Amino acid sequence: MPILPKFLEVNRTSTGHLQAIARIYEASIPPSERKPVSAIWEMAGRPDYRLVAATDSQHVVGFAAVFAPPDDPFALLEYLAVDETTRGRGLGAGLFHTTVEALNRDTRSKSLLVEVEADVGGECDHEARRRRLAFYRRLDCRRIADLDYQLPLRTAGVPPAMHLYIHRGANDAPLPRAELARALRRIYAHVYAQRSDDPRIDDMLARVTDPVSLA
Repeated sequence: MPILPKFLEVNRTSTGHLQAIARIYEASIPPSERKPVSAIWEMAGRPDYRLVAATDSQHVVGFAAVFAPPDDPFALLEYLAVDETTRGRGLGAGLFHTTVEALNRDTRSKSLLVEVEADVGGECDHEARRRRLAFYRRLDCRRIADLDYQLPLRTAGVPPAMHLYIHRGANDAPLPRAELARALRRIYAHVYAQRSDDPRIDDMLARVTDPVSLA
């Protein structure tokens, strides 16, 4: 009988959990989309981040890293990864739902933004990208239309083309363009240490409608 996973929040005192998360992080996230591994410890010590681990009876088998500023109506799912040996068991969906529930339990309801690699480009694993996009679709995430998301990382070459998805739960009210702009500026400044007036943000928003269209 399979062992049901447990989901728990990790802080800087959880050294063993952090080391296991770091191993999954380096093995699962492509270098061009990955910060230095020290970022895992930084996230665990920041009040505007949540680090959630999935564990079986003995080991960490997956994690989610979420930027969740307490005073904003949004959060960013920065990373979600599951150990290769345990994929296909629903752990990713469990991590996602646990994260959403924790955000909405402890704060006002938040929209959850998700950075997802786009299925474009000639030399890439299209099947893996399609599976990833379908995964977030099944979780009721929708793509922000007319926005070519620019991931501001330069740790290992140019990042791939990205989409920005959003999970809004039961909130079906129109999403103001100004709210999306505020979220992007906060993400650039506090997640990626870029300027909040970075010209790439205006480039991304140039074709976005008000209210924002979701695809």
